[in-house]
Amino acid sequence: DDEDGDPDYDVVAGDSKLIPGFTVSYKDWNAGFGAEGVWDDDSSTTSIWAHAETPAFKFGENEEFSVEAGAYAAMYNNDKYVGGGFKAAYAADKLSADIGTDLVVKRADVDFGFEAAANATYDFVTLNVYAASGTYFSYADEDPIKLDAKLSAAYKFDFNENVALDVTGFVEVRDALEKSMLLSVGATEATTVDAFKFEFAETADFYFLALEDTDAMTTLEISAKVTYTHEKFTAYAKLVPAFIFDTDENTDTFAALDFECGISSDKVVEGAVLALTYKGADFIDFENYKGAVTASCTINF
Repeated sequence: DDEDGDPDYDVVAGDSKLIPGFTVSYKDWNAGFGAEGVWDDDSSTTSIWAHAETPAFKFGENEEFSVEAGAYAAMYNNDKYVGGGFKAAYAADKLSADIGTDLVVKRADVDFGFEAAANATYDFVTLNVYAASGTYFSYADEDPIKLDAKLSAAYKFDFNENVALDVTGFVEVRDALEKSMLLSVGATEATTVDAFKFEFAETADFYFLALEDTDAMTTLEISAKVTYTHEKFTAYAKLVPAFIFDTDENTDTFAALDFECGISSDKVVEGAVLALTYKGADFIDFENYKGAVTASCTINF
């Protein structure tokens, strides 16, 4: 059971069906079983799952290496699945890396699917790679290979005890092996000066669409936010201009200028947070999107 006393649920791989069950743990070893059935005069469905997981085994001079694994067997509507997962990691000094993979085999027609991710960080630079076969997802009709990759960097400059600058940047490719590929480039900057925090973000998305009658598009979004933190309240204002245009013809251009602001405090009423926000306004199309004011009170017991 969870903290509220309700049953925990595990997910049977190969389907989005949630099945109630239980998991038993002993010294970081886990094993579980679950079953659910629905029967009537016309039809019946039966769902069963069982799984086991190892703890993380650490080794090396300073235990910088670790490995862990798990396996499961499941049945849903007479479709049988077996699968497993494996993860290996390394962490020492400025370098950390890990790789994990999930495998699933649907026994009825011997469909094979996989999902894998690899991550590596050295100092302030991080590389993330994700791959999966189409049969890993229940909605896939074909067997494409999905491949995503992201290279990012983050660094903090401390000028003095009252002034700091956090800078991040990234380049991301989604569906790299498909014609409908997405390339994203972006950066964020956050500067703290005493009680003020200034945040800026810029993201450009380049869509390379597979449909022959659809041109490639680019979206550009820039956001600016300022936050003031007082000993009794916090206030902020945010402005987000966004543009969508045709990269080939550059004729159809759409723009939006979203604005929001708010103020909150947990000092007015003990044990409660009072807030007043204004969101949803588009200054370019203000006639249709005027925004809304929301007043709220959150009480913590």
